[in-house]
Amino acid sequence: YDVTWYEKGGIETVLGALIDNSVEGIVLISPTEWMPPRFLETIRRHRIPVVSLGGVLLEGVPHVESDYEKDTRELVDGLLDAGYKSFIYLTSWASIHHDEIHSGPRLKRIGGFRAAIEARGGTVSETPSKKNGGLPCGEIFFTPSTTDWADPYQIGELGMRQILARRELPDVVMCANDDWAAGALKACGEEGLRVPEDLAITGNDGTVISGYGYIPLTTTMQPLAEMASKAVDLLRLLIEKKKLPANAMMLKVPGRVAWRKSTRHPADRGGGK
Repeated sequence: YDVTWYEKGGIETVLGALIDNSVEGIVLISPTEWMPPRFLETIRRHRIPVVSLGGVLLEGVPHVESDYEKDTRELVDGLLDAGYKSFIYLTSWASIHHDEIHSGPRLKRIGGFRAAIEARGGTVSETPSKKNGGLPCGEIFFTPSTTDWADPYQIGELGMRQILARRELPDVVMCANDDWAAGALKACGEEGLRVPEDLAITGNDGTVISGYGYIPLTTTMQPLAEMASKAVDLLRLLIEKKKLPANAMMLKVPGRVAWRKSTRHPADRGGGK
């Protein structure tokens, strides 16, 4: 069943269908903090085993996800090795203002972003950062509100336009997902900026769109097939009432970085802008 977590009507319809069909188990794909509490409460009341695949953590639910923090740190490390020094991480305000149990992928990616820069002696803040000699610096940039929730690219475009209005541009804008990165690319193209010569851009998730467009995106690739397989393995154990592995409540699967034309490659060490 395909649902949008914040649309109540669709979730209620699916919930009724799941119960009516007496399903033996459920995998929740990328649940968000907007998922109605009643959804999970009803599943538990009917004693249906459930596993979450990506998205936010749900208390008491076994969880499988890509290792978001490690993957992002690997991406930033590669960009640093390629000679980039100043970074903006384009994310949403809501994504870093939840407690740990509700923290989604974006919060963990911010952790990897921060850890990689600080490990090289740099600093990360929520205000514009000025380039500081040879040390790396990072800024967490909060996206503006979208005017069209049906457009997955608009937030990235709006955020990038605000960044481009500044006097000093960063070396790299890292977007929380590939859709926003595609919107950011559009803004750069319309303003006449060359990517990556004038400004590098990265995405996250490794969705299909990241490999298309006039400039394919450097991005982190989630190991979706392996993640899905492990989620189903956990669900079968629950259905068969067998013991779960010790790491079942948070099973992380390492992803990888796909280096494409929107950035320099780490092999191009020390290249300056």
